[in-house]
Amino acid sequence: MARLRAYKGRQRYRGTALAEAAIVLMLLLLVTLGALQYGWAFYCLQRATNAARHGARAQAVVNPPSQAETSAQMQAMISDLQPTIEWPTAEEGMVTARVVVSQAKVQLFPGLLPVPELRPTVTMRREGP
Repeated sequence: MARLRAYKGRQRYRGTALAEAAIVLMLLLLVTLGALQYGWAFYCLQRATNAARHGARAQAVVNPPSQAETSAQMQAMISDLQPTIEWPTAEEGMVTARVVVSQAKVQLFPGLLPVPELRPTVTMRREGP
């Protein structure tokens, strides 16, 4: 009879391992997808910052191209993110370039974790007289 009771006791807890595994796997999946989401967002931010830096550098040289040409180059650098290029006014002798990337273009998994709109801004001093 002792064996029968031991067997019945183990059978009572048979489904707990499955329930615990389901909870742990869901949490592990959430952490993994969150890491991918934010890693992608930081990668997109770095690319947008590089495009803004390129634009500001191109406009800061002695004989700069037009802003339309520079904006086209910046758009080509990150065309998959469909950015908006802005040229806010800066103080005298400075050039400012801003790239705006919408939240929808940055999210890998929409609705999983919030990602803000990307707005990297670069300001450089003009060269020459």
